Amino acid sequence: MRVSDVRRIAICFAILAISGMAAARPPKASYHLLNTYKLGAAAGSNREYFDYIMVDSAGRRVYLSHGTEVKVLNADTGALIGNVTGMTLDHGVAIAKEFGRGFISD
Repeated sequence: MRVSDVRRIAICFAILAISGMAAARPPKASYHLLNTYKLGAAAGSNREYFDYIMVDSAGRRVYLSHGTEVKVLNADTGALIGNVTGMTLDHGVAIAKEFGRGFISD
């Protein structure tokens, strides 16, 4: 066996060993549950209904489409900041920060 053949075999073995170690390592968990918040049934409804959830990370707010209203929560504490009411069955929330406006599809 020549030196170049031995070198090729050693490189192949090293590649197989490294890929075997990478495959054997369990993946890191990237998501986990921090808290659970009970919000109850939406106003004018007998069931707890949520559609889209929008997070405004800059404003530290969470907007929850909740049947006939949008609940606004503090993103850090989960405390209810306010409700946007008077809708039939809201769907989603969008924030246009550059205009100082928010939009709700109903």
